[in-house]
Amino acid sequence: MAGAAPRLVRLDLSFNLISERGATALAALLRGRSAVLRELNLSGNKQLGHQGIAAIAEVLRANTSLTSLALCETGLSDRDLAEIGTTLRFNATLQRLFLAGHHGTDAGAAALASGLTSNAALAVLDLHGHGVRVFSVGQIGDAGAEALGRALETNRSLRSLDLGG
Repeated sequence: MAGAAPRLVRLDLSFNLISERGATALAALLRGRSAVLRELNLSGNKQLGHQGIAAIAEVLRANTSLTSLALCETGLSDRDLAEIGTTLRFNATLQRLFLAGHHGTDAGAAALASGLTSNAALAVLDLHGHGVRVFSVGQIGDAGAEALGRALETNRSLRSLDLGG
């Protein structure tokens, strides 16, 4: 295709200073039929904030291009994980989701599990943490493990679930 404009399909902005404002702008890249971005890595951007995560999660509900999203070490809370869990209910394209090293607890794990029950695309979910914890500050305990287990009874797409410490 002579003269065709190059189309960005992979964007790695890990370990920068992206804030809520930047995350909201990035969400606009994922909106609409012209979106072609397939991989987005925002790991290590601890200033994304809930509004930034919510903007990305909302646009991903209808996005048909992104197949990989990395939000490791961004300080995700249970509230943020709930947004992502809701997104998983609607998104049919995302195949790999990396959420390692966050502040989630059983409530966050349950929210993700709820989304997994109706998701048919996600193949890899990485929730590994540091040391003996699943998340860097919070932990997934029995209730979170049970919720994830129940989700796996109905989810047929997930091939890899990393909960290692």
